[in-house]
Amino acid sequence: MGMSARSSRQSAETLFFAIEMLIEKGKDFFRKEDLYGTDLKPYEIHRTLKRFQKSGYLVADTKDSFKLSVKGKARMKHYSLEDIQAPHRPKQWDGKWRLLMFDIPERNSWARNLLRTKIREWNFAHIQRSIFITPFDCEKEIGAVLERLELQDAVFLMTVEHAGSLQNLLKKQFRLS
Repeated sequence: MGMSARSSRQSAETLFFAIEMLIEKGKDFFRKEDLYGTDLKPYEIHRTLKRFQKSGYLVADTKDSFKLSVKGKARMKHYSLEDIQAPHRPKQWDGKWRLLMFDIPERNSWARNLLRTKIREWNFAHIQRSIFITPFDCEKEIGAVLERLELQDAVFLMTVEHAGSLQNLLKKQFRLS
């Protein structure tokens, strides 16, 4: 076949991970050569960097020096959230609701969107614009998401005994007894 069996998604994930490591080491700008320590071949790095530029994930400083754009940082965080699994559904509900509320500034709208995507994926019920609820213990999983998105100060998770006038509707929605 001649072409690598590695998908462009795998290449993107690998490259984002490598870029994240460079950023953690204090390198805002990086060169193509900085990425050669990955398991990607040089042509895969070149091709993926070109694709990142076209997609608006990278900003070129010079011909071969790059920096992640805001859109690129959001995409990188998206990949880093994929390994955080939904809270498990226990056999017996503990009778408590987990209420998630947030007030995330517009400058972090990319992180707010990623958080909303994750909690919808986990089937939280949407109560109001920035308020969601679930009957399942999710403190550990939400904590991991907030840490990766650096949103610990803008998101609040409360455990409540009763969901007020929504109690019966929510029990039906989550199929609880």
